[in-house]
Amino acid sequence: MVYIMPNRNISKILFISLILIAVELKGQKLYYGEPVTITASRLQSSFADGYRETYIITEEQIKSMPVNSIAEILSVAAPLNIRTRGTGGSQSDISIRGSSFEQVVILVDGIRMNNPQTGHHNLDIPVSVSDIKSIEILPGHASSIYGADAYGGVINIITKSGSLTGTNFFVDFGSFNSVNTGIKTGFSTGHVRHSFSYQKNSSHGHTYDTDYNNQFLNYTSSVTSNKSRIALFAGLSGKNFGAANFYAPFPSREKTSSLFSKIEFTRVINPQINLSAQAYARKHNDHFVLDQSRPEWYVNDHKTYVYGLNFQINFKGRKSELALGSALIYERLVSSSLNNHSQIRSSVFAESGFKLGYMTSVNTGIRFDFQDLLGLETNPTISIKHSISKSIDFRASSGRIFRTPTFTELYYSSPVNRGDANLEPETGWSFETGFDIYPAEGSKILFTFFTRKEQNRIDWIRYKDNDVWNAVNKGAARVNGFSLILDNRISDKTKLKLMYQRLFRKDIKASDYISKYDITVPDHNITASFNREFSEKFFNTTTIHMNINPELDNYLLVDSKFTVKIKKQNLYIIFKNLLNEKYQMIPGVIMPQRSIYAGFSYSL
Repeated sequence: MVYIMPNRNISKILFISLILIAVELKGQKLYYGEPVTITASRLQSSFADGYRETYIITEEQIKSMPVNSIAEILSVAAPLNIRTRGTGGSQSDISIRGSSFEQVVILVDGIRMNNPQTGHHNLDIPVSVSDIKSIEILPGHASSIYGADAYGGVINIITKSGSLTGTNFFVDFGSFNSVNTGIKTGFSTGHVRHSFSYQKNSSHGHTYDTDYNNQFLNYTSSVTSNKSRIALFAGLSGKNFGAANFYAPFPSREKTSSLFSKIEFTRVINPQINLSAQAYARKHNDHFVLDQSRPEWYVNDHKTYVYGLNFQINFKGRKSELALGSALIYERLVSSSLNNHSQIRSSVFAESGFKLGYMTSVNTGIRFDFQDLLGLETNPTISIKHSISKSIDFRASSGRIFRTPTFTELYYSSPVNRGDANLEPETGWSFETGFDIYPAEGSKILFTFFTRKEQNRIDWIRYKDNDVWNAVNKGAARVNGFSLILDNRISDKTKLKLMYQRLFRKDIKASDYISKYDITVPDHNITASFNREFSEKFFNTTTIHMNINPELDNYLLVDSKFTVKIKKQNLYIIFKNLLNEKYQMIPGVIMPQRSIYAGFSYSL
């Protein structure tokens, strides 16, 4: 079992911050709005929106879905590929537009969460599902906005920041002795809003060594005046799970814990000038036993520490907007197998938006990133949008991208995997163009064509089945594809959303080899969701996810959630994998077949 204990330093930070909040806002007239987040841009006005294909998953959508973890939400709500190892939110890799799992940036409230040890931990973040206000997904290039690793896309998890009042809780039970439970409560003390949440997911597992016991504890607070807002977030998570065949054919075991805290300050200096600043700290522990039957044979212990500062100022005009900012990150690794390493990332960036006539707008940006181990990277971007008519918009965007190798890729050494300290950064260019069509109120069609040219690609490869996996810069690649989104309100009580992505990938190999991760990217990815409100008290959400991959078994997953609302209580039943598919998202990691869960939620 994993136990979550509060950290004294976090308590001190929160106490001091709340005092500063009281001083800052004393005597000011309060209002209760919250800032609008736009993941696709650093701009804050209409010049930020419409240039790129984006997806927004709302809190109401999440509540209706047959899901209990962030990975499950992402797998059914956007055209991206989730490659799950541990169920119950234990561990998952994300691919967007055929990227590797290392080529996606994960944000919480705009703060970078990518783990410098390995991208396998990028979703190992201390945010419970009940604390999510929305999730925004930006496919494609974003290095000019978020720097390293924004290669295939960006996922921004936006928290509620103390906006809840009252108490909500839920519990459900189901197959494999699974129990999912959580509680969230919010209240105010003077002008400060607080909320606490706790969630626990546990299961005996669908096969041997697939059990898990995962816990999340969060605290948020915020206070808003007529010109300023301060928000705090502190989160802890602990995970203990079976890791059968995760990285090698052994009954492995993994325990992780994560601590994240941040304070964010925003201020409206005048109607034309806004500024924001963030300070944050993260700690992640990873304890991995390669073979539980002989635990002394190979054990890894990794600790990563990340400290960061972000600053941004926006200048708004009638026909233009300019954003300027900088970021500073210190990353440190203490490891039993990778030794001890540290690095500093620093950056400055600029982004502008302006109109060209009445129907056309242009967005340009540039970012300079310096990493003390790898040098300077310069990433420009340009985007354009044009309204062809009231119901059709055209958009196009292009930008340079890059990714720096993780500590694992640089320094790892085990009986089955070996890193390379001489790896160079991945670089490339990305382009997309498409149309947004609005045929009727409540309906839209999004079509996007994209292409990405990659250099110095990093992967784990071997030449024979019994060889050690080696991290290498393996050459170049070209990824082409298109996506089609149909979002249709059939009636006031019925909604249908269909998402399809097709990939065409060409690798330029120096010689034949076996890739560890490329084969897990599907050629065809189809996701659909159907929402039906039978009455004011009875409704259903059914999701379909289909992958077609010539290198792995194809699979079709159908999940469904039926909900009955009785006053302040919701009773629900969830069916997972209704067709009882046998499938693998990662070679060798067997996923659960048909399962069922039943539970209820209650609001006070």
